[in-house]
Amino acid sequence: MLNNLECISNKSTTRIMLILALMMSVLTGCQSLSQPLSQRFFEYAQNDALISDYDAAITNMSIAIALNPINSAFYALRGQMYLAIYEWDNAGADFDQAIELSPNDATAYFHRGVLYYSILQTGLTTRDDALADFQRYLELAPEGEFAAQAAEYVENIQRELDALSQ
Repeated sequence: MLNNLECISNKSTTRIMLILALMMSVLTGCQSLSQPLSQRFFEYAQNDALISDYDAAITNMSIAIALNPINSAFYALRGQMYLAIYEWDNAGADFDQAIELSPNDATAYFHRGVLYYSILQTGLTTRDDALADFQRYLELAPEGEFAAQAAEYVENIQRELDALSQ
């Protein structure tokens, strides 16, 4: 039990130290601290996401973005966390920002496609947007991590469009 409390205490202390370092880097304009710190918060967010603590993941990603606002992967991951908790406007804004920063980021297109397809389930017409994003993903990463899923989405959407046009 004591070891668990020590671990929690050490984790909290580490985060407090990182936040203090973040404040120092922002106040002093020290860029040499920003990248390693942003990466650390990115890693925290990934760990938070693994245990479905999306609020903590979003907080950590927001800190990482504040430290390194030009890293498209940071926006893409935070967008995924927003998508997981159905904050679609925030998810869309983050995926759009990731794509703006890195127009060839296939993963951002895939997840934005998932967002559009999720919205489609509510009756809003985002089918064409979802289709375009899944097709773009397949152009950029035909053998990518999500290629099979993207191809399945494309097939489903095409089938839906065909049914609607009859």
